[in-house]
Amino acid sequence: MARYLKRRKRGWYFQLEIPAHLREHFGGRARVEQTLSTRDERLAEAKAKQLAGEYKLRFLALEGVPQAKQALTRSTYDDSVKAVLENEILAFGRPEDDPVDLGVELAVDKILDKPGRRYDEDGDPILSVDEEAALRGLLDGLRLRKGKKPNHRERYEPNFQTVANEWIGSWETSRDRRPSNTASQYRSAIRIFVDFWGDRSIREVTERDAAAFVELLKKLPPNYGRGGLTGLSLQQSIDAAEGEQRGLAPATIKRHMVVLSQIWAWAKQHGRCSGDNPFKLKLPQVKKKAYLAWETPDLEKLFLHLPKREDIVEVFVAALYTGMRLGELAELTWGRVRSEEGVDYILVEDAKTEAGRRKVPIHSQLGWLLAKDKGGADELVWPTFKPEGPRKSGTGDASKLFGAWKRAAGFTSRRFTFHSARKNFVSQLEQRGVHQSEVARLVGHEAGFTYGIYSPQGLNLARLKELVELVQYPKAISPKRS
Repeated sequence: MARYLKRRKRGWYFQLEIPAHLREHFGGRARVEQTLSTRDERLAEAKAKQLAGEYKLRFLALEGVPQAKQALTRSTYDDSVKAVLENEILAFGRPEDDPVDLGVELAVDKILDKPGRRYDEDGDPILSVDEEAALRGLLDGLRLRKGKKPNHRERYEPNFQTVANEWIGSWETSRDRRPSNTASQYRSAIRIFVDFWGDRSIREVTERDAAAFVELLKKLPPNYGRGGLTGLSLQQSIDAAEGEQRGLAPATIKRHMVVLSQIWAWAKQHGRCSGDNPFKLKLPQVKKKAYLAWETPDLEKLFLHLPKREDIVEVFVAALYTGMRLGELAELTWGRVRSEEGVDYILVEDAKTEAGRRKVPIHSQLGWLLAKDKGGADELVWPTFKPEGPRKSGTGDASKLFGAWKRAAGFTSRRFTFHSARKNFVSQLEQRGVHQSEVARLVGHEAGFTYGIYSPQGLNLARLKELVELVQYPKAISPKRS
């Protein structure tokens, strides 16, 4: 992306090389340069990405690519509508004349009276596809400005892919979003629906279409687009997997439909569609089986088959004695391993909720953690996990390592996972009569209305340390190898 950006004193500029064989269409210029009207690098990057797409689309259209020509025609229509609505086309004549009306009238005349214009047998001007799109956009913009229904909008409606890309761009430039892997999930849902829907607009989608899409997802192989299914269409992938009776998981189907529903709602706000959201279908409720706590014999069996990697074993043992989530441990830095009031504890800060921000005392059985070679405040306690995704987090790698460990030890049930360690921690405290509100303080849940309102500061570290020490496991449950 940096190749599209250029920093100047007044802010960021967009720049893009024009292919040599197309420069005649741009007055012989070798590159495009224009201001992005911002000093914010993140916003400039998003704007530059959009402009690069628009110019590359124009390049493809000039090279004769049919889909690009169609998309460019839509863009021409949209630009004309936008120019009218944002008062970019103005002309001043008599005091009683509306500057926008007069500006549009002159712009229309300029198109119709272009030098060298040819006419048909009836004397009507022969317009190119782009000229006709610009003309109709001007007229529709004028109607919209006066509160009337446009006459030609649906003819130039952008296809679903275009609207979805605009939605993604809007989401990516939102200042309050957190870096995550969500974007790849969004694009996956969009890619599959575009395969189903083709080049049609989002306005044309009906509830019946959405229901038909769901039925296909129920048959779609989970490895769609990968391996032997690379390059195959949605229907071809389903045909290739015929007889396997495997489709996407209900939770995955629901996630895709939620993404499409969000796109539709956004598109409606921007005048791309109207009516009821067709993607808000009532899907069958799937009762998900809860995670189970590890039984003591199972834990002992697991620790008889220790993997080569010590980091995943240490993190799992830490989870058993703290109730912390995998992400909280995999992303733990030395700056959050602290001591206060004579109690060593872990400060959990990067949580999604206020309740998730908490202090977790370090159990006496985790003395080896405090004895590790400490790095800088911003250095990870377990730096060996491979950073993945936009957050550059080792959580995904750690999860894969734990899955490989438990399968090698003979555990295949999805109800016993790394997260089950959190169940073990909570279960032990419950069995020892610890009040629910105190357990909530330790694991980062809401403490309930009464305690949340009247005791927002929570328990002191000494009391939290007493609670943590109630959790006990057999000696075999240790990262130390015999």
